[in-house]
Amino acid sequence: PAAGRGPAMMNRAVTTLFVLLATTTPAWAYVCTAVPGAGHTLWWEPRNIPILQHVACSLDVPDEAACKAAVTAAMQAWTEVPCTDFTFVDVGDTTNPRAGYDWRRPDDNHNVVVFREGTGDPQDAWPHTPGALAITTVTFNSRTGRILDADIEVNGALRGQNQYTFGACNVDGSDCAGKQDIQNTLTHEFGHVLGLDHPLERDATMYGSAEPGEL
Repeated sequence: PAAGRGPAMMNRAVTTLFVLLATTTPAWAYVCTAVPGAGHTLWWEPRNIPILQHVACSLDVPDEAACKAAVTAAMQAWTEVPCTDFTFVDVGDTTNPRAGYDWRRPDDNHNVVVFREGTGDPQDAWPHTPGALAITTVTFNSRTGRILDADIEVNGALRGQNQYTFGACNVDGSDCAGKQDIQNTLTHEFGHVLGLDHPLERDATMYGSAEPGEL
């Protein structure tokens, strides 16, 4: 959908949602996200992208430090890729749970990671596809493909028979049975922040679904 203050801005910028599902249903290991209806792809002008984590991590992980460390490790996975100078920078916490882009105050926008837990607070509700593990919202200039903002929301609000349980799993996965590993989920989502789309290769980090227990 287009987003902006008026028709002129709406012609130049759009917001794209990327959905990660928890189901399985295979080829390049990565695909660049293209501007809809155009040939060019999304890109960041700055090479160091600041990321804010919301102060409340997943309610499924009692050890908040371990939860936040898993989010930071997901950023680091892309920063450590040797063939690029692009980096994600963990710049600390925020108390603001808002995702999306405010065109009225462009300097007040930040790239955030927030867990939606459905605690009853309207700001903590999950407003997206019920079956999605997480969604990344990327706002960009449709004429150039330059990314302006990217936010990750993780679905901790799903309740009932198909409730997701998140975990900051051990590297061997020994404690991850039936859980969605936070680092695995967020590594995928940070790929969307970077400007990548879903490939067909089932073993790729950016494949569009993830089984419980996957690292």
